[in-house]
Amino acid sequence: VWRDAFLKDVAASTRSPALINWAPVALGAGIVLYFGLPAEPPSWTGASAFAACAILGALGFWLQRGQLPRWLWTAPIIIALALAALGFGLSLAQTRARAAPVIAPTDTPIAFEGWVEREEAGPRLRRIVIRTAWVESHSGRSRPLRVQIAAPRGEGVSPGRYVRCFGNLAPPPGPVTPGGYDFARNAHFRQLGASGFAFGPCKPAVGPREEPPGASTQLWLAAMRRATTESILKATSGASAAGFVAAIAT
Repeated sequence: VWRDAFLKDVAASTRSPALINWAPVALGAGIVLYFGLPAEPPSWTGASAFAACAILGALGFWLQRGQLPRWLWTAPIIIALALAALGFGLSLAQTRARAAPVIAPTDTPIAFEGWVEREEAGPRLRRIVIRTAWVESHSGRSRPLRVQIAAPRGEGVSPGRYVRCFGNLAPPPGPVTPGGYDFARNAHFRQLGASGFAFGPCKPAVGPREEPPGASTQLWLAAMRRATTESILKATSGASAAGFVAAIAT
């Protein structure tokens, strides 16, 4: 009985197709509000946003059941506010869930080992994302979960392989110009804790037999991307635009 009543409320709240089209706009407004804040909000704001979503959503569906004309626009506005609160809460929760250690700045080259999660081929250098298992002088919470490096082409380096590299690592950089592309924000959601370049090619190494949790699907997709990229580079003979075409295609 409760389910049937709830479904009737939902159906009543979506009588107009125009209101349905505005649902993602309201959800996106909450997301934009979160990312537009000048500083990270306190943790309690996430719980408050979800509570507001539940209260406003229930109120909006209840008002939608009313037959009086004065409820015509009140209910959709309240439901839109509930969706905005949901977007804000989901953004905050995702930001906290993707938090990972970031390496401390250092001028000393270090060695590190891990599984190749992704490899983007270029004419001379390759951009490699490695899920680390060991980082020299870093352990526990100080060890970055993932590292992105530029390295020369090497044999035996492909998605899923365990490799050892040696190079310079630094925290992901922020925007070069005010309002420019923020690589550090992108790195946060990809759980990249360091970026840099390798001195020489990475080499296959002997590591743990166990793969990281949930790595099988990700490594399979990475292998397909690598094969597609190799085909494009081969077909274009490494032309100047080949890297851009491969990045867009994969």
